[in-house]
Amino acid sequence: MDKKVILISYGSAFLVGAIRENLTKAGYDVFNTIPVMKDVERVRNISDIVIFYLGNYLEDSGDFLVYLRDFCIEDEKELFVIGSFEEFEILSKTISDKVISKKFERPINIKDLLFALDDYLAERENGTRRKNILVIDDDVMYLRSIHDWLSDRYSVTMMNSAASGITYLAKNKTDLILLDYAMPIADGSDFFSMIRLEPTTAKIPIIFLTGKNDKDTVSRIMSLKPNGYLLKSLSPDAIHDSVDQFFEKERVRESLYSSGRKKK
Repeated sequence: MDKKVILISYGSAFLVGAIRENLTKAGYDVFNTIPVMKDVERVRNISDIVIFYLGNYLEDSGDFLVYLRDFCIEDEKELFVIGSFEEFEILSKTISDKVISKKFERPINIKDLLFALDDYLAERENGTRRKNILVIDDDVMYLRSIHDWLSDRYSVTMMNSAASGITYLAKNKTDLILLDYAMPIADGSDFFSMIRLEPTTAKIPIIFLTGKNDKDTVSRIMSLKPNGYLLKSLSPDAIHDSVDQFFEKERVRESLYSSGRKKK
């Protein structure tokens, strides 16, 4: 397993040094560079893993952030970002959450970073990337059940409220949201509307979960134009098959789209 990473940082020598030291102890070759285009360009092809340590220099780094965004997209880099909530807000003006693999808020737990890196490398070694599914439901028992049903093939994150789901999405990417339609305080339709209005989350696929199958409920759900709905009464195998089929359709659609672009 080729354990190489590009570490982009400026200032904060002690904290960056601690991260570099721990990565090295864990068997990673760390190629440190500053956030300057010509310097990053020299190490660009060394690794497809980029760790970007943010700082108060971000406000004056607009050109570099555009460069970083574009080369991460073009080279399909895995971008891991370390910073504060305020720095994430500044970064999001140029680099959307879709480009970022994972965010780590300071003070960082280096074990979390190492786990994320090892997990990515293991998935790359197997030739596949596990899809990330966010499940939002106020029924904790059902959350645990659906986690058990899907975690053999997918990376499943559980949240028991719309508010916690919003907080999660502010820092993380997901490939699919399974959303309970009927929740207290902010129900599924409220959450759905909020997600669709936010540019960074507007295109995340959402499938509603519902315990009701009557005509009125289904009509209200589908009027929101989600990517589908699943009955909670379905068997574990049926729910698993439905999620598998969704991702397969997405794979085919993306393949056809990519083929169409190449022909042009």
